[in-house]
Amino acid sequence: MTLIQTSDPDFRICELDFETLIELQQEAEERGWGTRWTSAEALRGQVSHDEVALLQPFLRQRRGRDLHVFRCFILFSSLGSDQRGAITTMDVAAERVGGMRRVDRDPDVRNALSLVFKLASSGIGMVPKA
Repeated sequence: MTLIQTSDPDFRICELDFETLIELQQEAEERGWGTRWTSAEALRGQVSHDEVALLQPFLRQRRGRDLHVFRCFILFSSLGSDQRGAITTMDVAAERVGGMRRVDRDPDVRNALSLVFKLASSGIGMVPKA
């Protein structure tokens, strides 16, 4: 697997609705990929159905010369009374990622969203002001 940089043609940030996320999960289950939820039911129990999720590929895996799969961050609103944001990883077929609606075409937006994913994957917490 190779890392995807913000200057890479494969770098993108895409918007996902809940149904698309379920489809990606089911495809990952069918293909036997390990980086996913344990089941679509597990996903339904953790992800808010009403909010949009964001996807960012950060690794690519090739089989021979062909691009096979992207390992992606998924940023979403979790279910529950506090509606916290959450981030996880999921393997997604390269052809699926290529057809998703991008939200990062402007370079400034791309850099800002890339920072959001970087901070989210490292952990964000509310801190009291001193």
